[in-house]
Amino acid sequence: MTDLNEQLTRLTEDEKTLLLKAPVLISILAAAGDDHLSENEKAEVVRQAHLKTFTSADVLHPYYAEVDRHFQQNFDSALSTYVPFDEQKRESLTREADHINRIISKLDKDLANTLRKSLGDYGRHVKYADRKFVGNYILPFTSS
Repeated sequence: MTDLNEQLTRLTEDEKTLLLKAPVLISILAAAGDDHLSENEKAEVVRQAHLKTFTSADVLHPYYAEVDRHFQQNFDSALSTYVPFDEQKRESLTREADHINRIISKLDKDLANTLRKSLGDYGRHVKYADRKFVGNYILPFTSS
């Protein structure tokens, strides 16, 4: 598998910035299914983002370390942009998620698959943090 930093050189600065927001956007998408982001979900989002820094595939450690550095700021910004949920915000968020998937597709295939799997696992943890069923908005990150 190719080095992550080498792969990131294929991306524009805007693409890198959006890629760092992926766990935040996945978190909001996961919560958007039930139109509510509970305190349990918020806590799980932060906990999972931090844990991914240490528990992800070795190749993704630099990515999640960078995500962790900017997570709270990106999370607060996304909350103010997308919450409270409505159909227009949900559509905008889904478009951003689709854009992230296209960005990931620019990476080496093995690295892209590893990142998609990791983000999908992250989304599933957040999605069920409150033990409520929410719509499956994580699909863009679970397919290759």
